[in-house]
Amino acid sequence: MLTKHLTSAMMEKDPLIVAQHIQEFRQLGDVEIGVVGMDGQPVFNTDIAVPEEIFAARKEAHIKSDEALFFYKPLKNERRCHACHSSGDKTRGMLVIKTSLRKAHAEINETAKRLIFFAVIIGLISEIFLIIVIRKMILNPLDTLHQGTDVLRPRKLKYRIHLKRNDEIGMLASRFNEMADSIEKSHIGLENAIRQRTKELRAIAELSSEVFKGDLTLKEIVGQFLDAITDEMGYGYSALCLIDKETGLLLQEFKKGIDDDVCSIEISLASEHPFIKTIREARSAIKKSQDIGAPDAFGNVVIIPILSHQRKRCREVNLCTYENCPAFNSTDERCWLISGTLCRSPQAVAGKEKIYGCLHCNVFPVIGVLIAGKTEDITKTSLHSIEILGSEIASAIENQKLIEGKKEDIASLIRLQDISVETIRDLDLNKLTQSIVSSATVFANMDAAILWLMGKKDGRLHLKTVSNIEKAIIPDSLPVEESFIGRSIEEERPLETVRIQDVECLSGLIQSYGFLYMASVPLKLKNSIFGCLTLFKKKDFFMTDAEKAVIRLFASQAAAAINTAQLYNELLTERDFSGVVLTNMATGIMVLDSENRIIKLNPIGFGILKIKDYVIGKKLTDALPQASDFLIINSNLNREIELSDGTDVIPVGFNNSPLSRTDDKQAGTVVVFRDLTEIKKLQAEARKRQHLEAIGKVVAGVAHEIRNPLFGISSIVQILEREIKSEQHRALLQAMLKEIYRLKNLIEELLLYSRPSKLDIREVDLNVLMEKIKHYVKAKKEDVAVNLIINPSVTIMADTDKLTQVFLNLIDNALNARSRNVDITAEQKKGRVVITTKDNGIGIRKDIIDKIWDPFFTTRKEGTGLGLSICKKIIEDHNGSMEIQSTEGSGTSVIISLQEG
Repeated sequence: MLTKHLTSAMMEKDPLIVAQHIQEFRQLGDVEIGVVGMDGQPVFNTDIAVPEEIFAARKEAHIKSDEALFFYKPLKNERRCHACHSSGDKTRGMLVIKTSLRKAHAEINETAKRLIFFAVIIGLISEIFLIIVIRKMILNPLDTLHQGTDVLRPRKLKYRIHLKRNDEIGMLASRFNEMADSIEKSHIGLENAIRQRTKELRAIAELSSEVFKGDLTLKEIVGQFLDAITDEMGYGYSALCLIDKETGLLLQEFKKGIDDDVCSIEISLASEHPFIKTIREARSAIKKSQDIGAPDAFGNVVIIPILSHQRKRCREVNLCTYENCPAFNSTDERCWLISGTLCRSPQAVAGKEKIYGCLHCNVFPVIGVLIAGKTEDITKTSLHSIEILGSEIASAIENQKLIEGKKEDIASLIRLQDISVETIRDLDLNKLTQSIVSSATVFANMDAAILWLMGKKDGRLHLKTVSNIEKAIIPDSLPVEESFIGRSIEEERPLETVRIQDVECLSGLIQSYGFLYMASVPLKLKNSIFGCLTLFKKKDFFMTDAEKAVIRLFASQAAAAINTAQLYNELLTERDFSGVVLTNMATGIMVLDSENRIIKLNPIGFGILKIKDYVIGKKLTDALPQASDFLIINSNLNREIELSDGTDVIPVGFNNSPLSRTDDKQAGTVVVFRDLTEIKKLQAEARKRQHLEAIGKVVAGVAHEIRNPLFGISSIVQILEREIKSEQHRALLQAMLKEIYRLKNLIEELLLYSRPSKLDIREVDLNVLMEKIKHYVKAKKEDVAVNLIINPSVTIMADTDKLTQVFLNLIDNALNARSRNVDITAEQKKGRVVITTKDNGIGIRKDIIDKIWDPFFTTRKEGTGLGLSICKKIIEDHNGSMEIQSTEGSGTSVIISLQEG
């Protein structure tokens, strides 16, 4: 049993624990324990050697000497030892147990001396009688005593000597039996202690294996540990209290074996309660129940601090550089107990006790206390066992926190992904930045946040948006060289501080809201800094490494979203500008890719080519085969093609140029084209006008030459008409005069058509003018109805007489076309007045509609064919336009455009 217990202690891999166990065994009585290693030398602070022949044999053995009984047992190199030792050795050393017989031998020797002295006296009386008496009365009992001693040596501790004598031999036998009782009790006590300790350690080991394997909650894990304290370690009750650093209180979280609260009220970390003292000192303590207000049913209480296994020195975590601080080079990690330190905690700055600030710090190693009570006295051995269990509870708590932390990290990453998806849905920069600061406040568990964007021109940080803060007390911009925020941008990493009073540029904000913590996180994407996210909290706080990593990832996502939004807005601006340019261009723009697919066509281009948007993405030769010349690159700027839609032929002028990539390969083609119909029409009209002007000059000369002889002929005919009495001849002369008058009218019209018009342009009320024309028509008793649809306030700039001539001519033409109804309407369009005269006559045939403006063209037997030509000339002299729309059998519309008055 002793060997197994020591073997279990050795499996803990701590030589100090084994040495401590050996020392405890030595204190139990006349038993000493020694251990030798592979080299035969004593280890674990023991000094008992092993004979070379026994050590070489590596077998169990015992040796009896005059002073002690030695038991030798080899330490086998079992499978579980192979984790630390080579498997090639069968043993790792030997265990030596030394049982002292010095006291027994001393008493035996003393008695023997007395008996010898007595035998000498008796021998003087009778040698024979002495021999018989010695053999019967002394030597036989002595043999019995020696036999008992020999029996005790192989650990038959229950053996006793029974001599019914009242002399020294009987006394010696009684002393022998008392010695055997003492050895047996010591051995039993040692075995019981080892057995109990082994049981406790086995329970702790099994419990640790069980709780760390299963998917248990913290409540279930701690519950099993508390059950082990009461069920396996003999304690009457147990409880676990944990520190709540948010509230600064010690709270009872779990209990077992007691109905009353061990912590009857919430205990402040600033109090002098024994539990708090244990936390401050980070050392175990044994107290009486009445001293701590615990239940009196169990008189003794042990208080065990639960220490974090991940603890680090405060100065290492907080990057302390105060080398002249008393705690800087101290070997005691409990720097909070050292007075006169140069800590920068807000509590120390505020003049409060330093320990109060330390207790709230995330670096403080004590996370709670374990309390257990029992009726019996609490020994150091029992204390050590429960300390081990407390350490296991700390591991369980930290493991559970680690699991919960990982779950929170995963949840944070998922939440971060959701936030990233949510923020990039709206690429409006204002909405995006507001979403970023709102999400950062919630995501990082902060009280407020500010988003600064880097100015591209001045290099300053400009305030963009805030969360939970009034903008009025924040500067509109900050220099990048600012001590804290600028440093985080310069170092391109998050920085945090509780020395928030050093951030002078935001002192007004900090004082107004009472912030105690500030972090600055640069918004970086690749090698570009887009700005900075500033976070605030109203209490002392430091982010963990995991939290820093997540917030950096969030900042990177935010920078990417801001970059995307900025690029998107720039593209929108460029697109809108390009769209406006393309939409308002008077020419068509077509962009083809390298495979001659149509990828862009502006609205005017669709109209010119008379195609729909379904052609986008199709090859030009498939969508518009007639425009295949668009693909031929030519430097000629005046190229033309004709496109036909089955009804009309559209002349299209175009030029093109290749789109080149950076590798000088052609990426596509840009074609600029326009509808030449109007240009062609204007060109034709210009040519026609030139032709007519030339004809007019000739006609004017001819008319001038004809008018004088015609006047003479007319005079002669009139004289002859008066002189000739024959009616037949007079009729011929009157017919001749009629033709002479018609010829005079023709000459006047020719002269009117050929001479420049002299216009008296004035502002004319169109309604008044049309009413006058309507009155003229009515006075001539023409069989036609003139309907006027004109706004009352419409005025035009015109020569009243000339314009009256035009409209009377148009109404006359309507009558000749057998129209009995003429509608005259007017509408205002962009500084012009468009007057439409519509009849319901027989209309104009399609084959002659293009000839109606030609001088001398007419479909009537009478008339000169100059009426419409003169009308158009008058309108053009007014800087107006005139066109005719007619459908045979459905009437004719004449559209005149004049300048608005």
